[in-house]
Amino acid sequence: GTGLARGLLRAGATVIVNSRHKARLEALSSDLGHPERLIPLHGSMLADEAEQTVAAAMEITGGALDHVVTHSAVRWWAGPKGSCDETNTLGSLRGKLLSLTHEQFAEQAALLPTMQFAACRLLVPRLEAVEGASYTFVTGGAGGDSRSPLGQINAQAVWGLAAALRSETHASPLKVHEVRLGLRFNRSHPERLAEPRSSPLSHELGCVVAGIAAAPAAEAPNGLHEIFSQAELEAAKARFPVADQAYPVFFSPEL
Repeated sequence: GTGLARGLLRAGATVIVNSRHKARLEALSSDLGHPERLIPLHGSMLADEAEQTVAAAMEITGGALDHVVTHSAVRWWAGPKGSCDETNTLGSLRGKLLSLTHEQFAEQAALLPTMQFAACRLLVPRLEAVEGASYTFVTGGAGGDSRSPLGQINAQAVWGLAAALRSETHASPLKVHEVRLGLRFNRSHPERLAEPRSSPLSHELGCVVAGIAAAPAAEAPNGLHEIFSQAELEAAKARFPVADQAYPVFFSPEL
């Protein structure tokens, strides 16, 4: 989420980023140079805490919320030593898919979309009352780079949730987008030499997301934006250029 926050801040936004880990918030602020418009919020978006976290965000901004960016391209494979967000619980079950019991599959197969749904349920109704508001999913983590069978199932379930929300809000003034990323973040040295990038992928992605949020509804109706090549990334940046004026308050929930 650091790259997303960086892109939104550079576009002039006030950005609220939550985490249940204070150390992560401190590290994020330090990495970004302690910007004035970054508001770190200690809180979780797990179902039993999400409402309290959203209420705290609304209190900070005086009830103002204009755009939400939520990502599921997260380190869901991280175990306890690498815990970085709520989704690390998926790392507790590894191995072959059919080695799972029915109970294990039922418990773990929908963790990530359930967390995303909890955020949608709280935030979308607020945004539908705001002119020019947007809700953007940033997704990834499936396919050849997925780290476990359950991770792939969860990642693609979020694709379905994003598609369903886009369909359900097509007549609403709220813009709902999904940016589905298929490019690799942690490439090997030979890969970086073969296909160099002018700036880190996370920074480029932040620019795209900021541009989508800033775009007028007529220019950015509900949509899926697949970025699986450098050419598609450049095309998305050209289609959604970052606004050069400040625009309102963003909430980037860590799920």
